[in-house]
Amino acid sequence: MKSSAKKLPKAKFELLIKVAASELEEFFEQALKKVTNKLSVKGFRKGRAPRDVVIKEVGRAAIEKEALDLAMSDTYFLALKEHKLSPIAHPAIEIKKYQAASKNKDDIALEFKAEVVVMPEVKLKNIDNIKVKKIEAQKPTDEEVQKVVDNLRRQKAMYKEVKREAQKGDWVDIGYKGSINGVEQESMKNKNHPVILGEGSLIPGFEENIIGLKKGDSKKFKINFPKDYHAKDVAGKQAQFELQLHEVKEVVMPEYDAIFTKDFGYDKPDEMLKAIKENLGIEKEQDAVAQTQSAVMKEFEKRIITEIPDEMNSQEVDRMVAELQQRVESQGLKWNQYLQSIKRDVDQIKKDLLLQAEQNVKIGLGLGSLVKEKNIEIKDEKMVAAQAVEWLVKQATTS
Repeated sequence: MKSSAKKLPKAKFELLIKVAASELEEFFEQALKKVTNKLSVKGFRKGRAPRDVVIKEVGRAAIEKEALDLAMSDTYFLALKEHKLSPIAHPAIEIKKYQAASKNKDDIALEFKAEVVVMPEVKLKNIDNIKVKKIEAQKPTDEEVQKVVDNLRRQKAMYKEVKREAQKGDWVDIGYKGSINGVEQESMKNKNHPVILGEGSLIPGFEENIIGLKKGDSKKFKINFPKDYHAKDVAGKQAQFELQLHEVKEVVMPEYDAIFTKDFGYDKPDEMLKAIKENLGIEKEQDAVAQTQSAVMKEFEKRIITEIPDEMNSQEVDRMVAELQQRVESQGLKWNQYLQSIKRDVDQIKKDLLLQAEQNVKIGLGLGSLVKEKNIEIKDEKMVAAQAVEWLVKQATTS
């Protein structure tokens, strides 16, 4: 066997492997023995049938195929060892020449190319120059505390049916259908949609067309979708809506008193306010840490120099999709139903995740290189990336 290796872009090597006819004959004998050991032929004990009988029974072509597979597998791994390559994905194989039988034993009977993907080289540029101002957490305001209180009160609210016109703060149940240029849109249709007026859950301007209507009223109106609307097929377009108001209910919020707070485990309202403020403070601290970390990692990513093979990005996309599916199913939803609900298929989701996957792989490679370059002490092998990030943030935010 002879082999050569040629370096390609994006952490790939092209192996050219040549196998002589004499070597291929040896692989044929190995394949014949393998087939013989598995074959049961009438009149012979299993694995003891004569050579000619086995070839006639199985067919020479089938044994030659087995021999070809053995030859390619064995010589491929020998070539990897010879050129000191450690692949991270299955190779792409292309057979350039194959001759099952040859009179001249020195002739090249098999020649094939194997495109091998290896771990890419990573260089870190000016890592010590990363300097990011540490974001300090702001103390929670009374307004923020009150917002949490109001949200909790809303969870315990009563809904009282009213005969008056709908106004801001009311709970309403509406039905609607929309069209663009006279063509009704399935995605803009709903028979029963509950809304709290004023929360801004609908597109800008939609709620204003509900306010002032009474139960049973209908209305037609035009509205423009925002240019940055998530559904690109309707973003920036004008739509015609037909709206029906089915129900109007006043949201009656409970008083914030000892009776209310007792349901949340606090005997006194002041105790609950204190706990809410403390929890908001913890959240703000965590958010400040996350923002600082994000700023550092943004600078770090700019300094990672590498060529990432497409195969690594594809593997990361597959991992992210599998993780998403697991999350969906852990919530009691079926994967196919989830895909239908978001009107996406797996290929579209993979396309959506590709950019994030590329970033994940690049940063992961960079952190691995950082650990080696800076001899970072790793206390938990399962948390290498997290500890590398912690070290990097500490260095980047130290004056």
